[in-house]
Amino acid sequence: VERPPDPGPFPERLLAVPGLVGDVIACNLATATRPQPVLALAAAIGLQAVLAARKVRDERGNRTNLYCIGVAPSGAGKDHARKVNKNILFQAGLNHLEGNEDIASDAGLVAAVEHQPAILFQLDEFGRFLRTIGDPKRAPHLFNVLGALMKLFSSADTVFRGKAYAERKRNKVVDQPCVSVYGTTVPEHFFESLTGDSLNDGFIARLLVFEADATPPRQRAEQQNVPQSILEAARWWGDFKPGGNLRVEHPEPLVVPCTDDAGERFDQLAATVDAELAKPDAGGRSLWARAEEKACRLALIYACSANREAPQIDADAACWACDVADYLTRRMLFVAHEWVADGLFDARQKKVLRIIRQAGGQIGRRELSRRTQSLTQRERQEVIDNLIETDQIEVVVTPTGTRPKVSYAIR
Repeated sequence: VERPPDPGPFPERLLAVPGLVGDVIACNLATATRPQPVLALAAAIGLQAVLAARKVRDERGNRTNLYCIGVAPSGAGKDHARKVNKNILFQAGLNHLEGNEDIASDAGLVAAVEHQPAILFQLDEFGRFLRTIGDPKRAPHLFNVLGALMKLFSSADTVFRGKAYAERKRNKVVDQPCVSVYGTTVPEHFFESLTGDSLNDGFIARLLVFEADATPPRQRAEQQNVPQSILEAARWWGDFKPGGNLRVEHPEPLVVPCTDDAGERFDQLAATVDAELAKPDAGGRSLWARAEEKACRLALIYACSANREAPQIDADAACWACDVADYLTRRMLFVAHEWVADGLFDARQKKVLRIIRQAGGQIGRRELSRRTQSLTQRERQEVIDNLIETDQIEVVVTPTGTRPKVSYAIR
């Protein structure tokens, strides 16, 4: 499969969201020891998602539930955005909207959602969690969590039914659950957890993966109280209760209108999706298939943030949401090509190619050997020979005063 182009770092223009989301990002960056704007955006989306959960929908029935994942190296400031969300919900008197920080089983997940159908799970070490639950032998009690999360993602506009048990009172039924996730992880754990199965079964396609820059410069940030404007907005959403007397059990969300200009932008994204799905070697079929759905949910969140009292999905909301969904889809396609392997030998090849690219596209033989010490000399040479034979790398010989230096370069 041809290597997808790398869309580069997250576009700075997409970090600007009016209203509550923008205010939360500003609060986050002002109080962070290591400011991470991309992670601040991902967490703020999760916060607005849970505040408006089960209270709004768009004309097509989309809700605000999203699974946002923040990826950053150790020590780069991943924890701060979760703390900001936690403090806002607590000080606004809405801490019941935050779920447990660990999920022990699918039964525990469903029980938490039954108790609080509008809920935000903030999970650390999400990559390690994915790697564990993806292996039924390692953690059979966690293996079914993936399936439950997938069903909940698609059940926000309908009735969710859990597993069937002989004891009827154990059978869980939730009307319109709105479950959001903000997970954080280091790159290695998350990317190593990616498999062909997880891409094809649709779970990875349900994620919005936000990658932060390398460790940003430290700043001496003073601890501050959450701004009143943010608490007022959060409490407004807490008090906003559309629908009749049975709204807790059976929500009747406010319908947020969509302008014609916004509809045209969604149509453009849909055309892009159709074109990608029509390609004969569409390796990212499941990723593209979810792109428009995620864009609709993002636009709904943008509208709620910009004008909570009279939300409307206008051209600005649609353009921002479609651009975010398009960028994150293309970036995940690139990442998947770099990391997802067909077997052990392919995994070794991809590791060697990543090392060469990280070195600037060319690396000396001695340095490559040092950085692949986990391979035997024979295994390393087999990988190099195959990469040369398949025209993925080439040998570069540089004359020196003594023995010529042998390097390998990406073709």
